[in-house]
This record gives sequence, structure tokens and C-alpha cells, in this order.
Amino acid sequence: MKAWLNRIRLNAGNERVILVASMCVALLFWIFIKLSKTYQDSRLIGLEYHLAPGQVFSKTPPSYFLATCEGQGWDLLSSYIRHPRPAIVIDLEARKNRDLQRDELILKATELLSLTVGDVKVNYIAFDLDSTAMRLVPVILKKDISLASDFYIRDSILLSPDSVMLTGPSKALAALSYVETEKLILSGLKVSQRCKAKLIPPAVEEVRMSQNEAIVEIPVEQFTEKTFSIPVKVSPGKNNYSLLPSKVELSFIVPLSRYDLIQADDFEITATLQHNSPPNGTSIVALNLTKSPAGIKNVSFFPKSVELFVIH
Repeated sequence: MKAWLNRIRLNAGNERVILVASMCVALLFWIFIKLSKTYQDSRLIGLEYHLAPGQVFSKTPPSYFLATCEGQGWDLLSSYIRHPRPAIVIDLEARKNRDLQRDELILKATELLSLTVGDVKVNYIAFDLDSTAMRLVPVILKKDISLASDFYIRDSILLSPDSVMLTGPSKALAALSYVETEKLILSGLKVSQRCKAKLIPPAVEEVRMSQNEAIVEIPVEQFTEKTFSIPVKVSPGKNNYSLLPSKVELSFIVPLSRYDLIQADDFEITATLQHNSPPNGTSIVALNLTKSPAGIKNVSFFPKSVELFVIH
């Protein structure tokens, strides 16, 4: 009985082996039949360009095109294995023609893929070449900056770099005179800032920048008001006159760090006569601020004019 059961199990195992083998043979036969048929397929083929030294495209040509291929399944499979990312190299240094016609594209694609290429989705490619040039242009900061009450930008905003080198077709560079940053938006500033601003690339795709961003340094400081009484000077100087008033009240705002450094001698208010000699009698003479230190803001003085009396 036991031997009989073992014989049944052995026969069942053999039948499974035969069944699996038969299925594998059938599958291989089915694959062989399928791959022996002719199919159409679309392949994306890259285009790579070799330029002579010192040359650049004025307008960038396409970097790929779509080709309709035909062949047996075996050939299509082989082409996919040998060329998973097919690309055609165009040597423009050795090439005389400045365009690539549809028929030539089909021929090159056929040679590359070893398949029948029936159609390509491009009529022709034109090559517009120009000499490579370089131009140094300034960087312009686009900004929207607001500060807290009594705080001001103490000095010039610094950009690093403040200029960038552009490289590209000479014709395209001739029309470019600057590069702008993306808009920098800051509000309620109370302390100095150091941040990055991205540069906006030129609209011409073929132009490249030496930098993609700039460092922006914004010196911010609290300001306070300071006042002085400043004597009025007359130009040209004479001794036979009298001024009323002889001094003006001058006010300005100054960074806290420089409050004690600014003195009355740093300012000069001048009454300039219309002629080289003082007029006879009395006249009203306008006043001008002819000397003031750097780094202060909102300078004002009163009065704006004085009476000048000639002393006989």
C-alpha cells in the first residue's frame, strides 16, 4: 500500500514537471511568433552639437526629435537594448551646410537604430551661429524695503558681486546693459541685513551669467535728531555789513553711533550776494547750505533768508 502511494506521488511530480515544461515551450513559441512580426514604434532621439571653438548658437536648435520606426520585434528589442538613449552627434565644425533637412535626419536615424525610419516630426533644423563674446554688466537690485520708525539705511546698499560677466552671441550681448535681481522684499527692519538675491537670467537662452545670485548688505541703524545754531557767512566776504539774524537754527538726524562726532563746524550756511559788492541800504538775501558732513539725513534750517544791512 505504501509503495503504491509513493508511485502515485512520483507520477504526479512527473506530470507537474511535464506541465511546466510544456508551458515554457508554449511561452517561448508564443514570444518567437510575436517577435517575428513587424511593428511600428516611436523613438525619441537626442541631438548633440559639436561647435568650433569661439562659436555659439544665436538661437538654440532642438535637442531631440521624434522618429517613427518599423521593424520586426527582434530588431526593435535589439535596438532598445543597444541604444536605450539614442543620440545623433552633429559636427558643425566640419559641416558646410547650415541646416539639416528631414531626409538627412531620417537617414541618420536609420543608421543609428538599424531600423526602418518612416517619418520624423521635424521638417528641417537651421543652425544660426555667431561668435562667442563676453560683456561685463552691472547688477541692479530690485527692492521693496521698509524700516521701523526712527530707523534708516545708514549707508549705501552693497551688492557682491556688483557686476557679472555675460557670455554668449555677440549680437545678443550688444542689447544687454545690466542684469536685475529678483525683487527683495523686507519690512520693519531694525538691524542690518545680509541676504542673498537671485539674478534674473537674460531672456536670450544662449546667454550665460558668471553668477546666479548676489549677496546684499543693508546697513540699518537708529537715527536721532540733533540741532545747532550756525553763524551765517557772506560771500564774497566784506566787513561793512550786518546780518539779521546772524545765526540760523539747523536740524538733522544722525545715526546714534555718530551722534557725538558731528559738530557745528561741520556745517556752513552762506548768504551769497548777487553782485561782487554789497548793495546799498538793506536787502533780503537767500541762504544756502554750502557745507555738511556725510551720513546724515533730513537737514533743514530756519530762517531761509536774512536781512543784510550795509554799514557806512
